[in-house]
Amino acid sequence: MNSENKNTKVIKKNIFTKQLGVIITVAVAAALLLGVYFALIKPMIEDDNKEVEQAPTVSLIWEDEIEYTYNRIMIYEHIRSDDISKIEVHNPANAEKYGEQYVDWGIYRYSGKDPEGLLVDGALYFTGYEFAPYDGAMLSGLTNACGMALASSRIEDHCTDFSKYGLDYKNDEEAVYYTITKKDGVSYKVYIGDQLPSGSGYYIRVVGNDKSLEKGTEMERDSVYVSSNGYLATTVLATPQAHITPYVTYPVDPSVSSTFDYFMYIDHKTDTTISFVPVTSEKDPFAVFSGLSIYYTVSPKGYYSSSAFEDLMTAFESMQGSEVLELGTTQVSEEDGEEFIGFSEEILKKYHIDEGAYTITFRHAGIENTFLVSELQENSYYYVYSMVMNTILKVDYETLYFLMWKPESFISSEVLNLKIDNCESISIEGFYKDLGIEFPDRAGDQTVKETFQLDGTVKDLTVTALSNGQVIKTDNFRQLFRLLLQMYLREELSEEEIKEALEKDPMATITIATRERTIYKTDANGKETGEVDYTVPSVTRKYRFYRLTNGKCVVTSESIDEEGKSSGEIGSFYMMSGRVEHILSATLSVLEGKTVTGNDRY
Repeated sequence: MNSENKNTKVIKKNIFTKQLGVIITVAVAAALLLGVYFALIKPMIEDDNKEVEQAPTVSLIWEDEIEYTYNRIMIYEHIRSDDISKIEVHNPANAEKYGEQYVDWGIYRYSGKDPEGLLVDGALYFTGYEFAPYDGAMLSGLTNACGMALASSRIEDHCTDFSKYGLDYKNDEEAVYYTITKKDGVSYKVYIGDQLPSGSGYYIRVVGNDKSLEKGTEMERDSVYVSSNGYLATTVLATPQAHITPYVTYPVDPSVSSTFDYFMYIDHKTDTTISFVPVTSEKDPFAVFSGLSIYYTVSPKGYYSSSAFEDLMTAFESMQGSEVLELGTTQVSEEDGEEFIGFSEEILKKYHIDEGAYTITFRHAGIENTFLVSELQENSYYYVYSMVMNTILKVDYETLYFLMWKPESFISSEVLNLKIDNCESISIEGFYKDLGIEFPDRAGDQTVKETFQLDGTVKDLTVTALSNGQVIKTDNFRQLFRLLLQMYLREELSEEEIKEALEKDPMATITIATRERTIYKTDANGKETGEVDYTVPSVTRKYRFYRLTNGKCVVTSESIDEEGKSSGEIGSFYMMSGRVEHILSATLSVLEGKTVTGNDRY
């Protein structure tokens, strides 16, 4: 099987949907309200309820300072989240460990109508990382930390030596600071210095002119404060990656749709591709047995999905990594000069994704998800490039457990999936050498060739052997049909092995023609209304079994529609040839009136 889209590196902006921005915005708005309550309103209520003596009045020396509860100071006016235009952070400490691209970061409020319909007017976005799924609680903490700048004290009114506090900088490039800007354009810039010896806060100062209450004139604010806001360490001083939810894919909501639009798994190590599309019983008579939507393989062609594969829907409901390592930025394609959001070759190589081990792609509810996966790392985790989230993540082995599956784990191991009542006729022919153990009178080469006509359903089922008109015992034939249902695929074969086997004549051929069926609509109680919903057409499917070794045979299938159009003969897996021999032997038993058992002496 050939690999498809083996080393996809980028994703254009236009694959994102407006749904992504809207849903993230709503989630963040809810988290912001919750964060404001726990960070601001609840502590205020608790402070007011404390039975303590009235704190002394704060001595304010700057016009922009505001007295707060218990001798604390707001070093500038309280800026509520909905009044923030942008927050800009400059932290050189991020460069050494995470790279220069994370020194300057922040958030901004989008205003206007996005031509591509991806950004929402009035919503907050991370600058340069608009489509990364930011964490609502972290965003709330950032807006609270910068919007309500609390100081437990002002330790020096007019400082002349800021080096004592780690607040002396030759230039802003060396400084750690944030700037918060209101919608009306008013902004405040705050330098962050050394951490207190106790570790309970940081020395900070406000940059810019302020009116001195002592002198009544505008002058450079030269006070040093001790921040009492614990959010500084976990928000402003954190990396932008820490503010992003480590989603691997856009969360799958089974209530929106119970199926993938398509699913593709590529193992680049073995050059194996497995892809599925959904199929319903309306389109495929051989899917009638399930009564549910299932999947049919596009590559390799001709197989149904396994129950294990269908469980992946649950795995993708909220698949997350343990950590966001990198955030995608705007890149320019060397091929066509177009801009895209993604990563440079250098970054992809750093995480061993440039020559990735796996690629997973699926579409659900109109959103395409693609992620590239590295080889398994020593500490049992993968590096993952999530294209829809524009992130590189660290993801635990347990989260991506299906990467360890063999190809056959994705595919139903049952060769035949069909109810006996859906069969019009079943033809079985082939040859085998009977060892004469179970039937001594049948030792030696045996040839089988018979077509059974099936009429009626359930208890009224009648089976007739067309070669001589013999009516077959129904219960005995049902045992033979159970053997057909117990034909199980094993491992996938190489192209060379398949070619070698198909050069021989098949050891057996089983042909099944389905009945045309009319499916009626049902009411709210599940009862048929008599109104036709759809018709399931008749299809003929041939299964051929080619001996590969004494114990193995290649299984192929061919579908032929009502008009005689063939799908072609396809097959990629083997099964045990002993099961096929047992079916041939059981067919002779049915014709001879002998009891068929499920014992497989092979």
